[in-house]
Amino acid sequence: MEYRKEIDGLRALAIIPVMLYHADLAEFSGGFIGVDVFFVISGYLITSLILNELKDGTFSLANFYERRVRRIFPALLFMSIVSYFMALVSLQPSDLQRFSKSLMWLAGFASNILFGKEGDYFDPFTELKPLMHTWSISVEEQFYIIFPLIVVLIWRFRRDWLGKAFIAIALLSLSTSVLESEFYQSKNFYLLQARAWELMIGALVATYISSVSRQKLNPIVCESLNILGLVLILSPIFIFSDERPISATHLLLPTLGTALIILFSSSRDGVGKLLSHPYLVSIGLMSYSLYLWHQPLFAFARHSSSVEPTEMTMIGLIFASFLMAWISWKYVERPIRDQKRFSQGLIFVSLILGSSGLFGLGYFTESYAQEKAETQRGYSWHKFVRQHECLIQNLNETEHAPTCVNKGDSGQPSLLIWGDSNAASLYPGLAVLSRDLKFSLSQLTQSGCPPLSDLKVLKHRRNCNVINDQILGRLAELDFDVIILHAAWLHKDYPLSVRSLSEKLENMIRRIREVSPRSKLVIISSVPRWHVSAVHAFQTSEKARIGGSKVYARATIWPEVDSALSNIASEYAATFIAPTEQLCLNRTNQCLISLE
Repeated sequence: MEYRKEIDGLRALAIIPVMLYHADLAEFSGGFIGVDVFFVISGYLITSLILNELKDGTFSLANFYERRVRRIFPALLFMSIVSYFMALVSLQPSDLQRFSKSLMWLAGFASNILFGKEGDYFDPFTELKPLMHTWSISVEEQFYIIFPLIVVLIWRFRRDWLGKAFIAIALLSLSTSVLESEFYQSKNFYLLQARAWELMIGALVATYISSVSRQKLNPIVCESLNILGLVLILSPIFIFSDERPISATHLLLPTLGTALIILFSSSRDGVGKLLSHPYLVSIGLMSYSLYLWHQPLFAFARHSSSVEPTEMTMIGLIFASFLMAWISWKYVERPIRDQKRFSQGLIFVSLILGSSGLFGLGYFTESYAQEKAETQRGYSWHKFVRQHECLIQNLNETEHAPTCVNKGDSGQPSLLIWGDSNAASLYPGLAVLSRDLKFSLSQLTQSGCPPLSDLKVLKHRRNCNVINDQILGRLAELDFDVIILHAAWLHKDYPLSVRSLSEKLENMIRRIREVSPRSKLVIISSVPRWHVSAVHAFQTSEKARIGGSKVYARATIWPEVDSALSNIASEYAATFIAPTEQLCLNRTNQCLISLE
């Protein structure tokens, strides 16, 4: 297959924005699209390789998988082992537990599935996950396992259908991505079925190039399309933002831009010459190792402090990423590709042993870290919030335990906590107050379910509406003096806009007033979401302390939710409490996390 320097330059154009984005440099707020550029390039190169060998009659699945293992696994294993020892030294037990779990899933090239379950890619917490970036490697590996089988099957029976089949797969995947993004945006981001269309764009480019002579294309048209492609790649880097939802239709810009450059560029035209510059080609050649190393270095640096590393620190870490990438490329990637030094059998044995080793390390370390974390905490949150009794957790749990409602002695004020696990977390503190101030306390909470009407039914919490309606139906007979409504009002599991949240909450308040008009309502807005654990923040408090004995740490806050809920509370004569007013410095994202 013809070597094209501009493709390596294009790889550099993909990895640099990704690194700058993960370094949290605001100017590159859309740098995450570099991964989409990589997907198209991978689809093009893999398909070109398969088609060329099928035409020559030399294609072998064993050889194909061998090359993929040589290309991906050794450097990945090297990074994972080094990261493991860094994790042992630098992570708190709870963070080490999560790291170990991701190591286990990575061993089976399924970390994208794990991270899809854990949360949104654009959640600030992802910055603290050293192996977070391996989601895209898992997607590609899953693609590499399935795709050649499809190509060989079509080639054998109806090779004239190849292009049509690629178009069908691309359209099916794109449709899946668009349709599922409304309900499962966080999971949809990570999964192969929602990403295959990007790889298939590359496959379609390879199919077209294999049947058309690129030398016969009009140079002026080619140059114009190359420039358009470059604009389509570069503009999203500065225009897109993780603060706004990004759908598959947005990602058509950089992916189609990449396709245009692959189709119409050459080392002789302007864009091709730019991408063929030796510096860009050098970066492109070690782009895979750069991708592997930047995230662990960034994540461990963030774990070392409760405050965000400075811009100069992140720039220094980018240079450190280049150093580690060069070491990995020169002493791991390149030597392993030498078939004379490492036979096919040895490569496959190394894959099995290496994957098993990673899984074993992750499995045993997770158990150790879990035990250490529980000892360190010194208490059981699950016990204190009465999980599976007054905090309903599982799909088969549809009723709260009788002890969850406590009307107390006659004449005592009565208070109800109603909401999700955030609301349940209020119970231990309020229980102490209830004994001191002599009021009865009831708790009717369910994990992942805010106290809202008519939530869209999601897989993980199909019983939200049923249980909320049950609670609503009991309010008339229970006649609470005070009802506290609290939740993580905007959450990945029930994606709502601020407007729809307001509408659903207003509807619920009206329903409460109909059945229990005497009850006073208290609406508590979202609590900050800290980027580190309380234990970690406390142990690094010398860097986090701002005044006195108070320890602050960076957190995500939602001022737009505070504003919306405050307006609703005012309109319906309810009491409004904004945790950020009490916990955060002048409503900034530096929020109180611990007291010495």
